[in-house]
Amino acid sequence: MKIAHIAGMLALAACLGACKEPLYTNLSEREANDIVGALLARDIPAEKTPGEEKTWTVSIDHEDFARAVAVLKEADYPHGPASGLGDVFKKQGLISSPVEERARLTYALSEEMAGTLSRIDGVVVARVHVALATPDPLTGQQRPSSVSVFIKHRTDADLQRLVPRIKTLVVNGIEGATYDNVSVGLFSVQTAAGASAVVAAAVTDGWTQGRPATLLGAAACLVLAGAVLAWLAWRRGVAGRAKTGQAV
Repeated sequence: MKIAHIAGMLALAACLGACKEPLYTNLSEREANDIVGALLARDIPAEKTPGEEKTWTVSIDHEDFARAVAVLKEADYPHGPASGLGDVFKKQGLISSPVEERARLTYALSEEMAGTLSRIDGVVVARVHVALATPDPLTGQQRPSSVSVFIKHRTDADLQRLVPRIKTLVVNGIEGATYDNVSVGLFSVQTAAGASAVVAAAVTDGWTQGRPATLLGAAACLVLAGAVLAWLAWRRGVAGRAKTGQAV
């Protein structure tokens, strides 16, 4: 009886889960939590399920697909593993060339500064590109470092007034950088409402064509769920009558 009950519940859970559509797979648990949190904050039902090799899958209802894509694009999720010169110039052996050491230093400075800027209220993504100071081959004089800052921010965040403070922060954090050699580019992210309209237009045809199959699948899920519940109730009734007969 217990085995049959467990099997029925598993079948019911599988059926209900089948009504969901995977949005992202092969995520780390942190990425999955961030994505689910961002979707729930916009009233989009989402759930995460464990996958293979400590990965996670985030699933949503099909009708929420376009809006979920727009919301995650606005929040720049999933970030994915960072890669750059730090991956290209991995340290191998005990001795590193001056080029490798310089590349690692540049990458570390860029990542640290980008992490600091990303903590400013309203910033969605921050990237920093550093060209460290080098001696002029003709005069021998040291040329100042130059820094380019890319910031994507929410439309409701007025970061233009913070540009002088951002440049000062960069100058004080990167050796050899001067105020005039720091450029800051601000780019407002498209809101979820506008982006969802664009995404919805792109997926409307696919949704219209696949709607009958989707509705049939949902109906099949409901029928199967009802059948499983009815079967469990019948099993309980049979077991109850059997116990009553034995008692008599």
